[in-house]
Amino acid sequence: MASVSGPITLLDGETGKLRHKLPGHDVGTTAIAFHPDGHLLASGGQDGRIRLWNTDSGVEHAQLAAGSNWVETLAWSRDGSTLAVATGKRVRFVDAHGELLCETPDHSSTVADIRWQPHADVLAVASYGGVSLWRPGDPQPFEQIEFKGSLLKLAWRPDGQFLVTGTQEASVRYYDVNGRGDPLEMSGFPTKVRELSWHHGSRWLAIGGGPAICVWDCSGKGPKKRRPILLEVNDGADRITAVEFQHNGPLLAAGNEAGLLTVWQADQFDKPVGWFEVPSGISVLAWSPNDQILLVGCANGIVATFTLD
Repeated sequence: MASVSGPITLLDGETGKLRHKLPGHDVGTTAIAFHPDGHLLASGGQDGRIRLWNTDSGVEHAQLAAGSNWVETLAWSRDGSTLAVATGKRVRFVDAHGELLCETPDHSSTVADIRWQPHADVLAVASYGGVSLWRPGDPQPFEQIEFKGSLLKLAWRPDGQFLVTGTQEASVRYYDVNGRGDPLEMSGFPTKVRELSWHHGSRWLAIGGGPAICVWDCSGKGPKKRRPILLEVNDGADRITAVEFQHNGPLLAAGNEAGLLTVWQADQFDKPVGWFEVPSGISVLAWSPNDQILLVGCANGIVATFTLD
């Protein structure tokens, strides 16, 4: 867990107990990402630095310049060989030893989000004007997906066939990266869309963008001509701020700006299986690797831990 003031807290994924407190970044930590083997943590901050930490000892493993004044987000490749760093208008590729491998040219605007394609060494990069698909080391993207607007969030379907984007214009765009058909646009959300989460089986897509959770059945050829399931929370009075499916289980957790946490079960969306109140608006949700612990980050700095019975 990282705070905007800088420090990073490491908890045991099995027990939820404190393991290490790391100094993080002096001006503020903006992004963290665990290496696939769990023994390395990457962090970036508003000090313009990238830091790698040994999660067993809590000792800093390496540090290098980000290339701009801040780091927007971080993402490890599936094999852990490459860390992608969104920093200003560029993406830098760094190895697990903290050595710079290469970087992209400037995009049209600040990079908003980056996501590795499942089962492939392809990175999707979102910025104003669309999404570009990159292979590390190539001087140019091998594909451009145009969109006249601001993209905020990316989410690959777990099978890697479809890419979803949330937009500033209160819509979601759904792309078949194999080029079959035009992108599908889901519009009419009350607010901009930053909350996206896929069920591990690739069927369900959960979306925020308003006071209700919008769940779309994306099995087969996708959600075209299907109606979404709307999950109302607290009479629809407060905006949904986080949605997160379990890594391998059936549960969907959602939080709103009033501090209400609800938990739903896939295929049984008629009513939540649990609901809880936390001290402040919910800013982030994270399931432990074994799906037994749910961490809830609150806007006031408190982190609540829920354990499944």
